[in-house]
Amino acid sequence: MSQTTLLVQALKELLKSKNMTYCAVAIHLGLSEASIKRMFANKQLTLGRIDTICEMLGIEISDLLQKMQNMSKRITQLSLEQEKTIISDHKLCLIAICVVNHWTLEEILNHYNLSESECIRCLAQLDKIRIIELQPKNKVKLLISPGFKWIPNGPIQRFFQQYFLNDFIESNFQNKNEELICQFGMLTEESVVLFNKKLRHLANEFLVLGEQDSDLPITKRIGTACVLMNRPWAPTIFNDFLRHGRS
Repeated sequence: MSQTTLLVQALKELLKSKNMTYCAVAIHLGLSEASIKRMFANKQLTLGRIDTICEMLGIEISDLLQKMQNMSKRITQLSLEQEKTIISDHKLCLIAICVVNHWTLEEILNHYNLSESECIRCLAQLDKIRIIELQPKNKVKLLISPGFKWIPNGPIQRFFQQYFLNDFIESNFQNKNEELICQFGMLTEESVVLFNKKLRHLANEFLVLGEQDSDLPITKRIGTACVLMNRPWAPTIFNDFLRHGRS
């Protein structure tokens, strides 16, 4: 995540922690709420405006920089034991997915048929394995990056392939907010490297948008999955037509 993105996200988290809205920021800066939303979305905050927002929050810019530093230390890849624990219990896995997507305890209870004690037990377990820090009044502080990497062929990747992948592609992708693009081509290794770099950039943009929307209630957010894949491949149904020794 770039320093600019990190700064904007840190400001958003600080505003959220103090229950301050974009509307409140707009009033304080003498701008429209639409202008503030655009400013945060485009990451176009001048030093003067950052200083004014910090003043509004009752903090120094040094506090904001400390917040950024703490966020940059979030775990980007789980250990094997952490992955095993998360997928060992479907209820725990569900709660983990929710908190990584910034759901509150109240939102989880309103959306799923779970008791408060069940949820708190799962949160406590996630705290124990250092996925989150469970704070007073059951507030959650994420200790992992929303875009943490899976262990290649590890427990979470295998869990995803077993339970999610087929379920995900079981669609004609014609409904609202659905998109399926499938391209075939022949590229050089250099072009493949370049394209994979673009895919990683696009995946990061997906995460940035999710972080930008994270302060909105779940009633205004849509559960969205983006699966990006690229590999050398030819349909196996044509294998019978290959000359001997070709693959």
